[in-house]
Amino acid sequence: MDWRVQFEAAFETLLLRLRADMAIKVLVVVNSQLMRFSTGEVQYGNQSSQVVYGLAECVHNVSHKDCEVCLEKSNDKLLKHCGGGNNNKDGGTVVVAGHCVVRYETYKFFSCVRSGGGLDARNGSSSSSGAVSVLVSNENGGGAAAMATELEELLEFLSSPSPPVKKAAVDIVRGLTGSEDGLQSLSSYAGTALPSLSRLLSENKEVSEPAAEALVNLSQNSELATKMVEMGMIKTVMHLLYKPDSSITQLLVMLLVNLTQLDEGISSLLQTGDEQMKGLYLMKLVRSFCRASSESSDQFEHVGSVLVNISKKEAGRKILLDPKRGLLKQIIRQFDSISPLRKKGVSGTIRNCCFEAENQLQNLLLISEFLWPALLLPVASKKVYSEQDISKMPLELGSALKIEREPVDDPEIRVQTLESIYLIILQEAGRRAFWSVNGPRILQIGYEDEEDPKVMEAFERVGSLLVEGSGTEEPSTETSK
Repeated sequence: MDWRVQFEAAFETLLLRLRADMAIKVLVVVNSQLMRFSTGEVQYGNQSSQVVYGLAECVHNVSHKDCEVCLEKSNDKLLKHCGGGNNNKDGGTVVVAGHCVVRYETYKFFSCVRSGGGLDARNGSSSSSGAVSVLVSNENGGGAAAMATELEELLEFLSSPSPPVKKAAVDIVRGLTGSEDGLQSLSSYAGTALPSLSRLLSENKEVSEPAAEALVNLSQNSELATKMVEMGMIKTVMHLLYKPDSSITQLLVMLLVNLTQLDEGISSLLQTGDEQMKGLYLMKLVRSFCRASSESSDQFEHVGSVLVNISKKEAGRKILLDPKRGLLKQIIRQFDSISPLRKKGVSGTIRNCCFEAENQLQNLLLISEFLWPALLLPVASKKVYSEQDISKMPLELGSALKIEREPVDDPEIRVQTLESIYLIILQEAGRRAFWSVNGPRILQIGYEDEEDPKVMEAFERVGSLLVEGSGTEEPSTETSK
């Protein structure tokens, strides 16, 4: 791992440690003055000499709160000028503010003595005019804390009683999840990191948002995603999604997308282990998916990707195709959305459900009023169809084809709809239904305007099946306008 990454993590952890330690410090005497201060050190490499040292100090006549505010601002200055790409492993810096001083060096500039030779915390020089009482007032400061790695201690700060310290810690963790090195390091402490981040999801936005972003990033790792599912993360997410004051809805849905890429995640979302509750989470998500489409801020558009994931499994398809629930009908109606993400989610879900055409063709055809437009309009080209062509189509399909339309630009969606048609017309009853809406004519016109090789291949596959099939009607030869 690059020393800059190691140094930055150690540096930020050290500043957090000092702030957290200061929150519980008692006043001590330094150079005949009452002071509140803390020292610490963190190793940032494999060599024992790779250590960063820090000291924080507040004067006696300020409250704990004012001291914490001063330290927070000072730490921010240090992080801005010394952290990240500006860090300097061979030097140090001191920030002197109104009520506090924060300093770091790459050498040990402080000492722990009880009399004589006291430390002037503002410049690190030795003085004989005062004495220092016990510097560390609790077992978690100074040397004892150095026994744990900087990452372990950073994760402990996620449970800090101090809101600013907790926020600073979760911001650092979120930053770590943005790099491969950071993800690898955090994965070694998943047993601590995942539960701690999960607990933060229920807190205010300034803490819950970075916690959710960190979990979304971590869940891209299949092993970490599996651990999240095992610890009941999907149940936690579904509970938080429907809290009235939820401010991280979109991030929670994105977390579901990653978790439902696992079979265990799909089973958890479908609640397959509880016959009475089975499908309840899914019904809630579909309802939210459909309601949110009219809102300016679409917090549930990623549900489309969740639906694609769960429809890859037979258990998910059966719930979606259950006519008593009517879920697929609701989903198909979202194909008119202007959101590309929604469109792709709908087309992918339909395609997956069509794998059940052999056993559930009747349930698919029960919603043909919505199904055929969703499957045929994306591949119909943007031409205006003739009256003769339209006369052989159901009203909802013909009405759309007699006017100019915006084309579906995403070739993946066009391929998915053609694959859905193919799966349906593999069944004789499916072919008859397809002929009844003048489907072959629509494909003929659409194919003439298609330019994408993969989509053309999908067209040809459907055409070959129609030619080989037992359909008795012939496509119209009337040209479109």
